Amino acid sequence: MGQGMVGGRIAVFASGEGTNAENIIRYFRGLPCGVEVALVLTNRGDAGVVRRAECLGVPVVVATKGEINDREFMMPLMDRYGIGVVVLAGFLLMVPPFLIGRYNGRMVNIHPSLLPKYGGKGMYGRRVHEAVIAGGERETGITIHLVSEHYDEGRILFQASVPVVPTDTIGDVDRKVRAMELFYFPRVIHRTFFGATMETDRLLLRAWRDDDAEALFRYAADPEVGPIAGWPAHTSVQESLRVIREVFSAPETYAVVLKESGEPVGCIGLLFGDNRNSREMQPNEAEVGYWIGVLFWGQGLIPEALDALIQRGFRTLGLDAMWISLNEANVRSRRVAEKCGFTYHHTEPGENPVTGERVSNRFYRLTIGEYAAQHKA
Repeated sequence: MGQGMVGGRIAVFASGEGTNAENIIRYFRGLPCGVEVALVLTNRGDAGVVRRAECLGVPVVVATKGEINDREFMMPLMDRYGIGVVVLAGFLLMVPPFLIGRYNGRMVNIHPSLLPKYGGKGMYGRRVHEAVIAGGERETGITIHLVSEHYDEGRILFQASVPVVPTDTIGDVDRKVRAMELFYFPRVIHRTFFGATMETDRLLLRAWRDDDAEALFRYAADPEVGPIAGWPAHTSVQESLRVIREVFSAPETYAVVLKESGEPVGCIGLLFGDNRNSREMQPNEAEVGYWIGVLFWGQGLIPEALDALIQRGFRTLGLDAMWISLNEANVRSRRVAEKCGFTYHHTEPGENPVTGERVSNRFYRLTIGEYAAQHKA
């Protein structure tokens, strides 16, 4: 079972207010995934990012342009903080080639347009939005890409668009783009650099990708799959793409992929914090969710995937307990829970968000102690 790609210590480089930097810090701080922002570097001592980082207890280094371009200054600094990934979040200086080389494939930037449009030297922030409006564009968006030695030309990891209407001001466009930045940037960082890939006898559990949308629609459009789990059947490939980007981009959410065909046929993942379905769940506990296409029911694939996720939850993420909640009528899901060692804990009244009908939700729990007892040699 593979783990994350690189060490879990991030340096964020920023020159401005630092809203993206703060958002990334808070995102990883809220997850038991061993990833943290260990350093914020800025070239401006008066930048808002300094105050934001200091308020969150993250070390800040203010460096001059000369220092940033000095190998003897930067290399020991990165070593001192054990940096594995560098994130550019509104950093206005060109990163020196020696640093790009060291973090080749591990340095990422976000740009407020759909590259290659409106990129390059001097194109940042409101300047980009001004150019978008002046160019009569009917959409803009964000591009998250790896950093190369040329402005905004590194390999694109992710793009998302938002419409621009004729009445939009620069401020309107800025607000739309900023909302996408805050939502997607930490998730793409997590997926790209720190998401696990788990392998079982028949399955590969990996991050969802945009090109999975057609396969997702194929199985999620079936009315036998979603409604009993509390989500509506998908009605289009475009809707499935939206779900991949907005729902399945959550941390610790995996496509269940058949090794034989390479096709994703289901989904499994962990829910944290307020996304969990019961107040009984404590801070260092997560809730498991899963489903698989009807064609693959009864083949033991979800228990196989769940065993791998349980192992990751306890051995890698250090969770104290894992939970499963299910509609009392969902007998198949109940069998999966019991097969994988979960025991009944309690029942709560609820409502099916698809049908609006009142339901009884059963909650099953597996603690780290129970897991250890079950897996004694």
